[in-house]
Amino acid sequence: MPSFLKHQSEVDISVAVATPNGLITPIVTNVGKRDVISISKAVRALAEKARDGKLQPHELMGGNFSISNLGMFGIRCFSAIINPPQCAILAVGSTSVELGEDGKPKFVVNVKLSYDARAIMDDEAVKFLAVLQNEIENVNEISMGIYDIQSRIESMENEAA
Repeated sequence: MPSFLKHQSEVDISVAVATPNGLITPIVTNVGKRDVISISKAVRALAEKARDGKLQPHELMGGNFSISNLGMFGIRCFSAIINPPQCAILAVGSTSVELGEDGKPKFVVNVKLSYDARAIMDDEAVKFLAVLQNEIENVNEISMGIYDIQSRIESMENEAA
């Protein structure tokens, strides 16, 4: 097994899919250049092909980050194991309704990030989770296509300074 790290120029995400033959992780390629709707369509198409046993080899090779969603099966929180040579995996648990500080109900989703500390610094993992939280909380902006991730990151960095 190689002991070096390779910088990837594109973000390719593996999505865990349960099939009759076990768990399989097809790859959604070039995620950084896609919008949410395009990513969603790609995930659905790959999941369907995976369940039907029709994935091509190139649809299973590569990937530098994985997402595993057991929340849709009612699992509240879990830890996922990194699939080498990928650098991280995001475990997505179920959504629950809790009482907010303002006394109103709010939706809460449980996520857990497992990552290789040789490839990702702790502060970068924290920043990733903060940006993810911000994106989830602004899902309406994302779905309307008016969400500017770079502006959000800059705004969060300015607030932290």
